Amino acid sequence: MKKVEQKIKDTLSILNSGKGFTLLELLVVVLIIGILAAVALPQYKKAVLKSKFATIKNTARVIYEAEQRYYMLHNEYTSKWQNLDINPQYTDFYVSPGNYIVCQLKDKKKNILMEYVVILSANNEGRRRCDAYPGDPNSLANQICQEETGEKTPASSCSNCCTYYY
Repeated sequence: MKKVEQKIKDTLSILNSGKGFTLLELLVVVLIIGILAAVALPQYKKAVLKSKFATIKNTARVIYEAEQRYYMLHNEYTSKWQNLDINPQYTDFYVSPGNYIVCQLKDKKKNILMEYVVILSANNEGRRRCDAYPGDPNSLANQICQEETGEKTPASSCSNCCTYYY
């Protein structure tokens, strides 16, 4: 019983001694943490999207090179990536015969955020294109396409995308 009374007295003496934090100090700390989170979260989202975009660019390059090897052997492009000599880890892409390779970046709801396109045609061989969805100029996907291509305005726009060639 004496131990409990002593602990209560010790606790009350600490509280009355002024060694705790004031409500204002706690509010300032919470405010600073909130400001840091508000600044860091958009940069984090952008870094994640850029890393995913780098993955689809690399996948498009690998598919492009495999398409070129296939063309050299068969004198035609394939419409099935299974015919290529690759085993890609990234699955959101398709190959259009003799025309282009598209790698898509989708959100969790399977909406297309961005596409990376390599055009495979006789007069545009290896030409690249970045498509941002939606076509909102302020979207993160659009900003990354602008950074990737160095273009500030899209070469063409559709109702729901912005296209940048380079």
